[in-house]
Amino acid sequence: SAYALEEARRNLARKFPEFLDGLDALSEGVRLVEGPVGHAFPPGLAQRDRPIFQAAAGCRATHLLTGDSRDFGPLMNRPEDTSGVHVLTVADFLDHLGRRQA
Repeated sequence: SAYALEEARRNLARKFPEFLDGLDALSEGVRLVEGPVGHAFPPGLAQRDRPIFQAAAGCRATHLLTGDSRDFGPLMNRPEDTSGVHVLTVADFLDHLGRRQA
């Protein structure tokens, strides 16, 4: 979503500003979606994270990759609690891909 892209841009600017050009290049090939405002979200999810989850669930994403283990941690690897969306860290996702290819 545009909201998620802007959040990624803010985080990169603060932590890794040298990667901003790469994000801009990657985002040119990405179709942005917005989640339905009324789409359900897991109980206890922080207000600022709801649009992220709603966009993922609204476009029927199978995975939501996040580094926000503080807010999304209780939902990670629990698709039964997240409308079927697998919430993972990038490292866990890459590890899973590596095991599938081996």
